[in-house]
Amino acid sequence: MAAINAANATQRVSIDKSFVYRSVDHMSVGDTELLERFQVQNAYLVGKDSTTIRSWATGYVCEQGQPHWNYKRRFESYFVYRRDLFPNYRGPKKNQQCILAIDIQGSPPPFRYSVIREESKLKGDWLNPRFGTDYSVVDSKSDKTIVAIQTASVSTVPLIFIPGIANLALWNGPSAGWEFSLQGVGVRRFAAGIKPRPKGENPFSAPTDADQTGVGALGKALGLIPRQPTD
Repeated sequence: MAAINAANATQRVSIDKSFVYRSVDHMSVGDTELLERFQVQNAYLVGKDSTTIRSWATGYVCEQGQPHWNYKRRFESYFVYRRDLFPNYRGPKKNQQCILAIDIQGSPPPFRYSVIREESKLKGDWLNPRFGTDYSVVDSKSDKTIVAIQTASVSTVPLIFIPGIANLALWNGPSAGWEFSLQGVGVRRFAAGIKPRPKGENPFSAPTDADQTGVGALGKALGLIPRQPTD
């Protein structure tokens, strides 16, 4: 694992210091997890007649947003899309951080990068099923994909033999860890290994550590700084 991490540390792409992006989500309606997990200021969801802007905020600004989305006021004021970015953190010096959202009409603000999210084509087999997400980043200046990430949540179905009864296959938890594959420019691919979740952590909760998420590999490849509960 140390050799893998050392190899991946050298694989980075050059991006603008002020990174904002358009979210192109083929799996759900408007995923912006990269904004929530890393130090990115804005993410845009571009529609036919309007654009939703999601922005990071902290402290008292989070309290000024509308608590719920209101269709009639969607162009007038921000609403709180994500109230707490670290709901499971109970440590000292926690700073309130949130994501605010507002809609604007007309052309979207300028952006250079598009982050595309889609279901992974890596499915594994019946004994080691995978449920993953693929990410890619397109640079509008060159109209080229500058980085692509394949992630998969890896689980195992162990066989249990009971005398007199057919073998049973039991699901061994929702996720044993994240498996990353980082594709650089061209055809080279760099395996990033498996990052298991800490023992005792609720597997159904959102991890505090960005490295425990699929989008964490993308943030690393872009050289982005992970958010911390004390930011």
